[in-house]
Amino acid sequence: MKKQLLSFASVALVTTLFAQQTPIQNGGFETWASGAKAPTGWSTVESAADGAGLGMLLTGKKFSSKETTAGNYVEGVQAVSVQNDEVSIPGSGTQKIPGTLIYGTINVSLATQSFDPVGTAFAAAPDLIKFAYKYEPQGGDSASFFVRLTKFNSTVDSSVNLGGVFESLDSTGSANWDSVSAPIDYDPQFAGQTADTVLIGFLSGGMANTKGSKLWVDNVRFVYNTQSGIVELPVSTPTIKVYPNPVVSTLNLGLNNIEENSVISIYSLAGNQSISKQLLSNQVSVNELAAGRYLFTISNGNKITGTGNFNVIK
Repeated sequence: MKKQLLSFASVALVTTLFAQQTPIQNGGFETWASGAKAPTGWSTVESAADGAGLGMLLTGKKFSSKETTAGNYVEGVQAVSVQNDEVSIPGSGTQKIPGTLIYGTINVSLATQSFDPVGTAFAAAPDLIKFAYKYEPQGGDSASFFVRLTKFNSTVDSSVNLGGVFESLDSTGSANWDSVSAPIDYDPQFAGQTADTVLIGFLSGGMANTKGSKLWVDNVRFVYNTQSGIVELPVSTPTIKVYPNPVVSTLNLGLNNIEENSVISIYSLAGNQSISKQLLSNQVSVNELAAGRYLFTISNGNKITGTGNFNVIK
């Protein structure tokens, strides 16, 4: 767990240093824990119900699936789908529940009849969200997606909305994948501020919320407009293994191949760039670095191809 938390922290800090560009983790839905009912880092109706101890209400229901059949994903070997269903809730009768996919968690309470999505820690101001989807509506139904970027404001002692987007998806239905590229609108009064939380959601049902309406989603990522051009972060930025760690003089990178014109940039935890040079081999000299912990990115042009961290001892 400690190593995993360090990895998450490293990715967050390094990508913040790299022009405030934070990727969506597991946006390709390639990672699922064993037996999980949602991709790692994401939540669905079923995973939320299980987390609240209400999984028994969904017996025999199907709100989400890991899609591994060719044609049901656009990149990698997996995608995710969500679909509407009906659930009998004590005291409320039969309720139509839309298939829901949330980047973050969902808090469910039977006592208050609440279903509240909670966002994920973030540190950036993306300009676009892009993803692929296909949709099979039932009974005139419609699907939608949204992004909400917020930041805690100490003056009002609560989070404020910096920006976001909410759009309906083409509801005609198609067996083919469609691509979406949607600009994120920001409130001018918060210009220049960076969000600390992001909430992304996909819904397979609209006003009709018809049972069986199904939405497939894959390859969710953010795009950033920077001074040096447009940067589209990959759906998954690999964490590069290094050895030895801690290191004294020469750091070995666990890379199978090195792209031409790749650059390694090494930062202290204070955010100061200590080394930046072309990467010509799997070995990097760190003799000049003082003892301490460091983070690094490997980039090619405007694209981050890997991140990692290591410790130097003397």
